[in-house]
Amino acid sequence: MPGTTHADTFNGPMPVTPDLTAEQCAKDYEYNTGRVIVDFLEENDQRAVEVPAALVANHGPVAWGPPPASPWSTRSSARPSPTSPCTPSAWA
Repeated sequence: MPGTTHADTFNGPMPVTPDLTAEQCAKDYEYNTGRVIVDFLEENDQRAVEVPAALVANHGPVAWGPPPASPWSTRSSARPSPTSPCTPSAWA
């Protein structure tokens, strides 16, 4: 069971898709994984907007939406100093 930090972003219960059939797993697994997500979301067209991801049964999480903002663009005061061992230039 995921921690509450995951659940807090789901605006309610975490959605879980139905299981894929044996046939769906045996042939075109990737396509059928996407298909089960689309079918699941079509049951409630607001679900994809309200919830940023779904757990695919017996598979794992799938998320969608815009990419996250760079942490440096929103918290510039938290940027490591140029001499910090956390900066990429210090790793070379």
